[in-house]
Amino acid sequence: MADPLKFFRDYILNNRPIVERDEYIIFGDTAFNKDAKTNYLVWNKKDEYYTVGSLWFFYKNRELLHTTYVKEAVSNNVQIVTRPDRKTLEEYLTNEKFDRIPANVDLSAPIPQSIPVSRLTSLADAQAEAKRPRVEDEEQARKDKERLMAILDRGTSMSVTKPDTIRDLSKEHGLTAEKIAALRSKALARKRTQIKNTEEEIEEPTRTFVESDQLDAYRDIISRERTYRTRTTVMQSSVNLANQIFGILERMKIKENRNRPQPAVAPEAVEKHRAGYSRYAQERFRKEDSAKVISNAIKPPMKRVSRTPIIIIPSANSSLITVFNVRELLENFRFVSSAEKRAAGVKREPEVLIQRCKEGGVTVPYRIVDNPMRFLPEEWDRVVAVFAQGPAWQFKNWPLGATPTDIFSKVKAFHLTWDDDKLDNNISQWAVDVMALSRTKRHLDRAIFQKFWEGVERHIKRHKPFLRH
Repeated sequence: MADPLKFFRDYILNNRPIVERDEYIIFGDTAFNKDAKTNYLVWNKKDEYYTVGSLWFFYKNRELLHTTYVKEAVSNNVQIVTRPDRKTLEEYLTNEKFDRIPANVDLSAPIPQSIPVSRLTSLADAQAEAKRPRVEDEEQARKDKERLMAILDRGTSMSVTKPDTIRDLSKEHGLTAEKIAALRSKALARKRTQIKNTEEEIEEPTRTFVESDQLDAYRDIISRERTYRTRTTVMQSSVNLANQIFGILERMKIKENRNRPQPAVAPEAVEKHRAGYSRYAQERFRKEDSAKVISNAIKPPMKRVSRTPIIIIPSANSSLITVFNVRELLENFRFVSSAEKRAAGVKREPEVLIQRCKEGGVTVPYRIVDNPMRFLPEEWDRVVAVFAQGPAWQFKNWPLGATPTDIFSKVKAFHLTWDDDKLDNNISQWAVDVMALSRTKRHLDRAIFQKFWEGVERHIKRHKPFLRH
């Protein structure tokens, strides 16, 4: 998906031309509407973003004093870049050594829809066509009118005979010359209203141009669109939809079989010879029933054993990883605090099922639990990793071992902390992998959580290869 902010930075740093054409800003073969919103937040405003046109106007007038720039922006009806954003925005667009992403860039904001330049040309042609005088339509209408009059006048080329040229037919019946002429005129007038069916039918000309109001409405809709999901991002989803799709197919199959008419059962053939009553004939039914009981006893139903790995996290609210934010951390590789997730309306769940997306589009489910005291023995066998918070009472009454040292010899242990916090004494003595996060550099989170998954999968291959990994 094309990001206009990245286009601005790339084209400006590489001295590539940026073209302004009417209501569009063009980057090579890609164009954006000036009103399209970027993902650069306005200072001190949570849900307001700078538009493509405002960034381009600011870049062209960055050398002006701020007061002069504001006057120019107001006179041109352009969104103003605030004074606190000027320095950071200018350095990000023009300084190649500015390698960090500004704090005002919202990576989760929707990216506006780009328009190919070829499509932009076709829209301009359509707009010009809509404004062109409809001379051709007027000419066609005139021709159609002439054809209609020709059809109406068909068969009436004979002029009305003057009364003095019509002789009297029978004065006895009152058919004088004047009366005959009046009857003939009435017949011709009636004939004008009766159009004969001809092969030449008048058809309304098909309009192939775009109405100007329709074009304006279309452009307004396109400018307001925000692409949230495409068919490419949906196919790259980390969620395994196989069970849902197969479930739908199975229900459709059952429904089709239910609606299918059952074949008529042929009546049993009349017995040629009806045998007499025999009490020994009942034995064959008992024999079949006993055979079914024996076969069922020999083959008891097999219980399905789960192969989903389990990861245990702390239940304390002071922990950096909880059931509220574990999906963001381990699935999306980005730290979001538990307080932010609770404020967003995320409810506490007893356990969370996340999907580990691997190369090739393969996903592996992992079960995340913060209270393992109700585990069955077979569930303890599937525990592959644990996040240690520090106190030893976190592992009290665990059947995996009497001490944390014994437990960590069977499962992989991790500790999540800030890079500027003092390390707990117990953590420094245990065999625990420390994951130190930065408080401000969120772009470093992915590498840390990727290293976590490598350690978990390496532990599963070595100690519990019967689980999914």
